[in-house]
Amino acid sequence: MATETGEGKHVIVALGEEWYAVPVASVETILRDPKPTRIPRTPKMFLGVFESRGKTLGAIDLRTRLELPPQDGDCRHVVVQSAAGDVSLRVDSVVGIGEFDEGSVEPPSTLLNRSDDEFLAGIGRFRERLVAILDVDHIVPESVAKSARNPRLKAA
Repeated sequence: MATETGEGKHVIVALGEEWYAVPVASVETILRDPKPTRIPRTPKMFLGVFESRGKTLGAIDLRTRLELPPQDGDCRHVVVQSAAGDVSLRVDSVVGIGEFDEGSVEPPSTLLNRSDDEFLAGIGRFRERLVAILDVDHIVPESVAKSARNPRLKAA
């Protein structure tokens, strides 16, 4: 089982040349690009909604969320269970499953001001690469989570 510091099995995803990880325990499924329906007047990172397994899911563009440049082409959606509910994270590709051993994950650098945005749980090493381990409970910003909980939005 993964801990707050990121130990345990993770799904490793790529955004360009960079690798990120989310705990396997929080991943519900991985989908090819489901083409979300855009909802007007929502934050740019919110791609819209789509249906999967009888549920309507919100889709977050992880590139936009992490302030990375946009990229066209094939993508995958990693559906995760977070504090904001089930949400889809659009990624460039899925690298595979990796395991971070106890003690092999370092906390985020003190250079980061984590009080502003706590999406980073730690930094681990996988296949000789550094991997940013994401905290799925903080990957959806509160402003976006509030929009998703807005009853007027759900009725749209």
